[in-house]
Amino acid sequence: MPIINSVAAMQDEVAGWRRDMHENPEILYNAGYSYEALHKRDLALAWIAKALEHKYAMAAVKHSPDMKGLISDSRFAALDKKFGG
Repeated sequence: MPIINSVAAMQDEVAGWRRDMHENPEILYNAGYSYEALHKRDLALAWIAKALEHKYAMAAVKHSPDMKGLISDSRFAALDKKFGG
């Protein structure tokens, strides 16, 4: 059982990693980027919105050649209006 005790002892640390992960705009953007690459547009838009909420630059999204499809989606216009300034 020593491994179970070791894992249990790390619970707070792991919870901190998860919290940080969900607040880091680069990680949030990369999740959106990955979902777009997998043709999961709904999830891509959701994660890009989270990245923008955490101050990821709209210009960086707009200038990514790999995000052209997402940017052309009519739902992206709402994000652009909200975060594009």
